Amino acid sequence: GGSVSSKTDGAWTLSFQENIWPSGGVTSRTVLGSGEIHSIACRIAEGDLEAALRGVVIEMRYDDQAEPAVRAPLGDFFAAGSAKNFMASYPFSVGGDGTMTCRWLIPYHGRVEVRFINQTAGNISLSCEIIGVKKKWTAPNWYFHAAWKGAASIATRPFADWALPGPSGEGRLAALSLSVDNPLESWWGEGGIALQAGATSRTA
Repeated sequence: GGSVSSKTDGAWTLSFQENIWPSGGVTSRTVLGSGEIHSIACRIAEGDLEAALRGVVIEMRYDDQAEPAVRAPLGDFFAAGSAKNFMASYPFSVGGDGTMTCRWLIPYHGRVEVRFINQTAGNISLSCEIIGVKKKWTAPNWYFHAAWKGAASIATRPFADWALPGPSGEGRLAALSLSVDNPLESWWGEGGIALQAGATSRTA
């Protein structure tokens, strides 16, 4: 379902709203040819919002890749976390109606597939708009990747580092999003947060 519109300059827009069945239901869209995705905007139209942000997974594959280059829960992919947190930045934004937008430039050589997998226990209605342009692949070029790591609970004692998945091979780390939920109803105290990438560290 959905609609695809294209212009003479090669720009295209893919829009759809679809119900994704629970416990592993999948909806996917594939764009053929060489080009770039300029923005992906998604909104949970119906269903449990908090469950969907953590339980609906976005995957992206380029060309003949067997494994997804992008795999993350919807809320974490859009840097929104597990709740409707309004924000505005260049790469990401969350609007007042809950629309989450990613503006990273995502090039592909021959095809790109975008999949949404519903791992929650209820139906989720997803509204999505993907905007891109047909463009010749020019070497050297890099694929866009996104990964996620989560933990149900982390003990505060003893102190320990928590390693995040890092890139391997040639490329650049462009962004990192960290979402922390406090399960305690009472104030749990204070502590420092240290971020380290390679040999560079910063404490906040």
